[in-house]
Amino acid sequence: MAKDEKNLKILICDDDPQDRKLIRTYLQMIAGRDVITLEAGQTAEIQEAIDAGEFDIILMDLRMPDKSGADWLQEIAEKQLAPVVILTGYGDEDIVVESLQQGAVGYLPKRRLSAESLANTIDDAIEKWRGLMLSRGNFDQLERLASVDSVTGELIRQKFLKTLCKTIGCETMEALATIVEFRDPYTAGHQQRVTQLACAIAKTMARPEDEITGIYLAGLIHDIGKVSVPSEILCNPSGLSADEFNIVKMHPTVGYEVLKGLELPWPIAQIVHQHHERLDGSGYPLGLSGGGILLEARILAVADVVEAMASHRPYRASLGLEHALSEIVKHKGRLYDPDVVDACLRVFREQAFEFQRGSEELSPGRILMSSTTQM
Repeated sequence: MAKDEKNLKILICDDDPQDRKLIRTYLQMIAGRDVITLEAGQTAEIQEAIDAGEFDIILMDLRMPDKSGADWLQEIAEKQLAPVVILTGYGDEDIVVESLQQGAVGYLPKRRLSAESLANTIDDAIEKWRGLMLSRGNFDQLERLASVDSVTGELIRQKFLKTLCKTIGCETMEALATIVEFRDPYTAGHQQRVTQLACAIAKTMARPEDEITGIYLAGLIHDIGKVSVPSEILCNPSGLSADEFNIVKMHPTVGYEVLKGLELPWPIAQIVHQHHERLDGSGYPLGLSGGGILLEARILAVADVVEAMASHRPYRASLGLEHALSEIVKHKGRLYDPDVVDACLRVFREQAFEFQRGSEELSPGRILMSSTTQM
């Protein structure tokens, strides 16, 4: 019977408790699945697990007391129980070659161990095992692994959505957002509130979870480029001259330059670069139009306009939410994506969305969570 993908079972055989803990931590980071661990020194327990043969993959340290990993590997290979990945602190090429000859389908030196390398190794091992079992006509094993599909894609996605989102989204991105708001106190909380609304709009549009996460991260820092704008311009209570506004209009490009080197699974830099573009090409800084603007940027653009108009600015009082919604309806299809505008209206009219202000808005983790629970 095909297994639930969320219950991938992994047997860890390693005599070092610190190594086992590290491996278990990485597996929890990238998977959130059931992970079965055994003390490598407890030969009877390992034997019982191997006899039961109820694992999707086995991570095996070669250097163990009592019975070596090579001995276990030979027994596992003979029974065709599960794919085995060798984990060792030794980089001896002879050990690697010998292990692969004995039936291991993967090898990962502990010095290179990380969540991503472990996920990639697991994926490669399962794919190789599938091919091997197919060639041998072992259809029981093929059926067992039938639902363990694209392990790397799922593990890496889970890793970024849960771990990276917490680490980068709630710490680094919030820190970057704080830099802007320290320099522009009149718009303190603006980026968080825009993020709240953008995520709610994306959820209403039934966008994929990982796409919403990209919008969340981009929203938190969409004005990071304002670090290049002089404070006296940001806080000018009398409005901006044409020259001053031209300086402000450079902030999406500055933000793009700041972020473009980040290796993330979402186009964060591009979203930030495009969040002031408009459907008819009248936006800035690139003058993009229509489908040339990322959907995430089109969502962020509507959220940005609504929040900005509904909030106080140094040069004017709040125009009010109704005025802001009337503005996006007035320019629906010309400046703003009609589907995004319709979703924004539903968020306020049907779902009674409200911006979180004060201490609550300073917890970015709540933004993504609320956008997925209040709909």
